[in-house]
Amino acid sequence: DAAATAPIHPFPAVERQKVFKINEPQDLLDFVVKDERLTIIKVYATWCKTCKAFDLRFRKLATQEGDKYDKQGNMVEPGRVRFAEIDYNQNEELCQLLGAEQLPYILAYKGASGKMDDFQAGPSHFKRVIDLVDQYAGTAKEAAILAEEGQVLVPDLESVSTEFQQEIESERQVEAARLAAEELKLAERARLEEEARVQAAEQEKAAKEARRAAEEKARLVEEAFIKAQQDELVAK
Repeated sequence: DAAATAPIHPFPAVERQKVFKINEPQDLLDFVVKDERLTIIKVYATWCKTCKAFDLRFRKLATQEGDKYDKQGNMVEPGRVRFAEIDYNQNEELCQLLGAEQLPYILAYKGASGKMDDFQAGPSHFKRVIDLVDQYAGTAKEAAILAEEGQVLVPDLESVSTEFQQEIESERQVEAARLAAEELKLAERARLEEEARVQAAEQEKAAKEARRAAEEKARLVEEAFIKAQQDELVAK
């Protein structure tokens, strides 16, 4: 009987991958500090053709190395790596703060250790993502222990959260400073343009006054000439 000899699986049917959606800074923070396992986050855009090609390999890796979930969404087998993604279109400010300007972009974190790496990626550079897994993921047994312990293994979750928030705030301040500098440049350019406009107007005014003075002088000369001729006729 085939049913009698079929192997008994310890887990129910599982979905072979699950890539979490990150929609705001708090989501990113919560995802990163959930446990000490390596987390790989992809930044993409729906209009990015390279992102679509990259996504095929990214999800294949998530299938191989990520957590396994049942159809109800419960994790039944921890993976060596946790995977997430951020839609640039819906989270442009967050992506800019993270430095994800060229897509697709990869960010790698590892619990209390913080950011391990970040870089612009593509299908031809996917080996760098594989190298991250090989370097930081550890064995399946180690990952299972980290997943089971969860946040307990983060020595100071509050300080890690604060550090991460400070990093985001620092990047926000840098962006604010850049925008302020840009505004100053625009203001300076506007000031110079206004000065040039005023100077041009003053030059035009001076030119008009010079023309009027020349015309007045010519009129007086002409009047003097006519008067001289009249006086000469009277004298005769």
